[in-house]
Amino acid sequence: AYLGKYFCHSCHHEQSAFIPARILHKWDFRKQRVSNFAAELLGKMMFEPLYSVQDINSALYKSVSELKYTRALRYQLFFLNEYLRACKNGKDLLGSKAVVSTQSTGIVVLLSCSSFLYPRLTQLNQDAVLNEKPG
Repeated sequence: AYLGKYFCHSCHHEQSAFIPARILHKWDFRKQRVSNFAAELLGKMMFEPLYSVQDINSALYKSVSELKYTRALRYQLFFLNEYLRACKNGKDLLGSKAVVSTQSTGIVVLLSCSSFLYPRLTQLNQDAVLNEKPG
């Protein structure tokens, strides 16, 4: 039970969802059965940047190469953004809009559940295509 409560059959229709804590602590991408309310809540939270991997489980950066690479890219974007803001020609390049968003350039990075899932699902799809037998 995601919310730590039991639900009757009218509130629990065998829906499943990715559980952010399982992803962040165990790198477990299996969907779990949840209540209707929990499924709706997790669906709304899917794209919200709420999770700081550095604060929750910094060991993931050591064990998951994709996260380590993504963090390195985010640092590069941060310093590129700082350079463009400081350079007199960079301000012309930036114009009224930033080249990269403030959220993705901050040193403290908050990620959404979908940001963990997209690379994982892309890799699973690539693996499925590579393992397909020609018809």
